[in-house]
Amino acid sequence: MWRLRLVGLSALVVLLLAGQVLARETTQQPPPNAYDARIRHLLEISGAKQQAYQGALGMIAQLKNAAKGIPDTFWNEALDLIRSDLDQFIEALVPIYRSHFSAQEIEGLIKFYESPVGKRFVAKQGAIQQEAVVAGRKWGEQMAKVLVQRMQAKGFMDAQGNLIRPTPAPAASPTPGGQTQKPPAP
Repeated sequence: MWRLRLVGLSALVVLLLAGQVLARETTQQPPPNAYDARIRHLLEISGAKQQAYQGALGMIAQLKNAAKGIPDTFWNEALDLIRSDLDQFIEALVPIYRSHFSAQEIEGLIKFYESPVGKRFVAKQGAIQQEAVVAGRKWGEQMAKVLVQRMQAKGFMDAQGNLIRPTPAPAASPTPGGQTQKPPAP
């Protein structure tokens, strides 16, 4: 269960960062070193590192809750490891951004994030994401209830929440002429 949560939360971190990706414009790119430096600057001012760290904190909290017997010293060491490795994660994002954004688009994004509205967006992003997670969890719980009710109404699940395996329909049998004949209805 905790492995599934780890995968899910890791995917959430990636999705949150990937949500900033737009369509790529095909133009001549500057040399990789200068271009990559501008991408790193964009990632810094857009709060990508802080988002990744906040996602990791959430992941650790979930894992800690799922694995209650592991001492706090382990989780503190895990956070130290994550903190020390964040730059490597940011470096992994540089070629991704390079493949999706032209130099002109990177400059446009930098202008946005350096503007008052962009700075406000970065400042509010963490709170917005926390509220979105709560809203998403609530919506997911509501949808799960509806789906369980529908599975029960259609006979796929009993009142205790156990799945009922339907009896497979008899297979069609070929006739001597090679045509498939359906079995008679019960």
